[in-house]
Amino acid sequence: MRPLGGVILGTYIHRYGRRAGLMLTLGLMAVGTLTVIRGAESDLLPPDLAQKMESRSLFAKVHTIEGCGHAPPLMNSEQIKVVSDFVISDAPQP
Repeated sequence: MRPLGGVILGTYIHRYGRRAGLMLTLGLMAVGTLTVIRGAESDLLPPDLAQKMESRSLFAKVHTIEGCGHAPPLMNSEQIKVVSDFVISDAPQP
């Protein structure tokens, strides 16, 4: 898929210019898959804000880690599995 995307994007940039190509690329990145990992006791990312983030993006998924603050340490297998599942997934899961 990547070579095909490069051909399509290259053609678009050739036709409309680098600035338009950059804007298209940034726009495509904005609709990509997003995984948010928050601690249940976070005072920087409260549950209502995390839920808003998840509801406003088609491919966003919020994971809450119990028993930790804003930045979960990702030190046990359950926490690491959230990251590894996201990294190795082939398709976004709405």
